[in-house]
Amino acid sequence: MGSMFNDEQQRINSIDEQSFNEVIDAFCEDTVRETSDNFAVKTSWTTAASYNASLFIPFVLCLRFLGQYKREGNTVTVIILCITLIGLVAACVYANVMKGTVRARVNGRSIRIGGKSYDCGQIDRVYGAPSRNVEIYSGGRRILRVSMKDENCAALVSWARRNGINTELGDLYSEPKDSTKIILAVIGALVFIALMVIAVIYALSA
Repeated sequence: MGSMFNDEQQRINSIDEQSFNEVIDAFCEDTVRETSDNFAVKTSWTTAASYNASLFIPFVLCLRFLGQYKREGNTVTVIILCITLIGLVAACVYANVMKGTVRARVNGRSIRIGGKSYDCGQIDRVYGAPSRNVEIYSGGRRILRVSMKDENCAALVSWARRNGINTELGDLYSEPKDSTKIILAVIGALVFIALMVIAVIYALSA
């Protein structure tokens, strides 16, 4: 079963990489590719599929340990495992709910984002940002951030170039901002503490 999920994850990664390369080409090609002037940018289905594939085995293991510690009467560990299970389920549900969500809709020379329409003249730039995202700015403010693997992201870049909007491909592999580093460090610390608590409880109950 593990091999099956690994194969599925590799397939998803391959699709994401193809989408990523298409967006890079849209930024860098000398000739702007022809695309429709009426399309929607949607959250990629691979986001949900990736969550489903990567979280299945941890979910099964949590269920297995939950049954074991419940029989042993280890209440604290059972609570921790239940919280972990809830988190795993919530992540999968959120990813599946967001699948196919329309993030922006292009219609001719305008783009609708969050219920508001912007004409091409109101768009400052379309930026290929770190972490493989594409960002749109208007009036010096970011009004949209989508993943490069999202549906029609490459078409969005081509649309911007065809309509004379400034497009810029940044350093996709640059270091994250300090604020991002702090958030990641806090998350990592919380995960580490949770694992240490589980390890201590396991040792004491052995």
